[in-house]
Amino acid sequence: MPLARARHLWLLLAPVALAAAAWWHVRAQPGDSPTAALPAVANNARAGAPAAGAHAPAERGTALQLPYRDAVDAQPDLYRYAQQLQQQVRAGDAQAGWRLSRVYDYCAPYASSPSGYAADSAWIAAQHTPGVAAMHAARTRVAQRCAG
Repeated sequence: MPLARARHLWLLLAPVALAAAAWWHVRAQPGDSPTAALPAVANNARAGAPAAGAHAPAERGTALQLPYRDAVDAQPDLYRYAQQLQQQVRAGDAQAGWRLSRVYDYCAPYASSPSGYAADSAWIAAQHTPGVAAMHAARTRVAQRCAG
């Protein structure tokens, strides 16, 4: 008898789980923006109170522009750049540590085995499928930037 109760319980919980998964999937769509909900918020707000999202574009426009945000992408020699960042990390610069982790993540496939990376790149270049030229160019750029 307990097995029959458990089966009935699963039959009740399965649709709830599916509905929750569907709700989560729809809610997590990348095309949705929080500004789509602003008209509903504005209609429900009191006449004297400003809407919660009304200042979002202005705040985004006055955000602090950080010079090191694109610094990793602008570096042609990531090996030398990583050495400079290591010195800054030793001096206590937290942002340098973050940029150094980006360099390590970017160069990890090449650094683990440069010869294996070159062999994989040569194999990819020999393939005759769409997009191979762009992939090979990207891998060549990674190898050049991370080689030092």
